[in-house]
Amino acid sequence: MNPFAKEEKKRTYVDVENILPRMRYDGPHRRGIEIADFYGFRLLRPVKIERDDRDTRGPSERIALIRNYLEHGLDACTQPVHLCHTVKIPYQQELQLHLDVIGSDKSIVEALLIHAARTILAEHGYINTTVVINSVGGKNSADQYMKELSSYCRAHMNEFDTHCREALKHNPLQVFACDNPVCREILAQGPQSVAFLSETSRARFYEILEGLEELDIPYAIDTRLIGTHPISSHTIFEIRADDENEEPEKEPAVLARGERYDYLARKAGLGRQIPAAGVAITLSRLRSTAERFNPYKIQRPRERKAYLVHLGLPAKRFTLVTLEQLRTADIPVMTLLAEESLTEQLQLAEFLGIPIIIIIGQKEVMEGTAIVRDRETRSQVSIPRNELPRYLKRMQR
Repeated sequence: MNPFAKEEKKRTYVDVENILPRMRYDGPHRRGIEIADFYGFRLLRPVKIERDDRDTRGPSERIALIRNYLEHGLDACTQPVHLCHTVKIPYQQELQLHLDVIGSDKSIVEALLIHAARTILAEHGYINTTVVINSVGGKNSADQYMKELSSYCRAHMNEFDTHCREALKHNPLQVFACDNPVCREILAQGPQSVAFLSETSRARFYEILEGLEELDIPYAIDTRLIGTHPISSHTIFEIRADDENEEPEKEPAVLARGERYDYLARKAGLGRQIPAAGVAITLSRLRSTAERFNPYKIQRPRERKAYLVHLGLPAKRFTLVTLEQLRTADIPVMTLLAEESLTEQLQLAEFLGIPIIIIIGQKEVMEGTAIVRDRETRSQVSIPRNELPRYLKRMQR
């Protein structure tokens, strides 16, 4: 044995189930939460908003979520952590479903949130939807854009209506909510956030757009989406209903809103920057002022039959489509889309004792196949993706 040999550093895995017991939910968003659970989102009871969470530096429900993430020690789990919970909107007859991914700055996180949200909406009858998206980039890009936007708005102050002139005195972002065509035209002629993106931020935004195209998700870029400065970073998006019966001049219904909020934890005084992104889904058909009494029940974790390993960004996107196939076939699987290393993914599958490993790399993406490996016998076979659910069910008999 060579005493000078570098000792291999073995990764320690902490499953979120060791901290948060898996729960069943029998409230209004039951079907959406079942879908979120399949995609790896762990259900939380409604997050209690403390007095310190009610801060103008960001949405109070997200500040409360990050605080809970830290207080429960979820930052010690294998990252990222996927969480979902319901949020009652004060003074509105709505109960939103929030999906959040905390602990990863990868662009695949936004793709996962958009894909999962659209799947949930489709299950509730919203089949035709469009993703409206924008990017404000990193901190330097966003700060530079805000500086230019403020200067532009001051120079055109007298052209805005009375309400917007008053709003501009406090926060120029408030004018983006104005429906006055004159104000909208002024903003359309002003600085656009995408013009201030760094090369890295621009490449990241293109990654997300390419992913939407590969997933056949209709999208449009709208520079009026600028998030909640100064906590927003990179991606801001909405999922809107496509209704052919709507009047042309009427804005489509917004079914979900999402953004990356990497700067929230530090701005809210929680100690450090924590990468995070989330989406809030409003299902108007299920509007309610109250959930059923105690709709949360602890249940045994569902045994995961397979672990889905991916190699490269195209494979991650391919994995999202494969996950939906397996969900509709009721085959529980696990994957960690933010993980890059093949070794780390295989070690995690070994650690969790998952019997079947599905591997998707660049070759499999091009051929429309997946490699299925039996972890115990180490035997493996290449299967067309469309036949994967049937093959896995035969293996489980």
